[in-house]
Amino acid sequence: VTGVNETLGLATLEVHSQAVRGVMKRSEGERQIRYGPRRQVVASKPGDPPNVDTGIFARSIQFAVDYKKGVGYVGTNDKRGLWFEFGTRRKEKMHLAGKPWLTPMKMAPRPWLTPAYMKAQEKIKSLFKNLKFKIKKAR
Repeated sequence: VTGVNETLGLATLEVHSQAVRGVMKRSEGERQIRYGPRRQVVASKPGDPPNVDTGIFARSIQFAVDYKKGVGYVGTNDKRGLWFEFGTRRKEKMHLAGKPWLTPMKMAPRPWLTPAYMKAQEKIKSLFKNLKFKIKKAR
């Protein structure tokens, strides 16, 4: 079981690492002015992961592993995670964790989690293939 748990943890960590790397990698997009504090930023191109502005979103990406259920989780508690991944249609009131939030207007998706999982797939397959080999060899 230790090998399975270790492999599950490494697989989850790989998705997490790919997600953070994707957000930290700069995508050339549109220059914009942001306020609070006033600064010029480069918004990523639609379809690319969001560019780092303050680093708050990148630092919010976390992972956890439930060894009893055999499940790894990667995600964020930052409300922008959903907006980035799926985009927004119009300014609307959403309720997240019981609190009302206004979403930004018509933002095209800038997925960060799905591409991370896709990039991590080969490594994850390799990790579990090696585990299978170790289990067969131990018998």
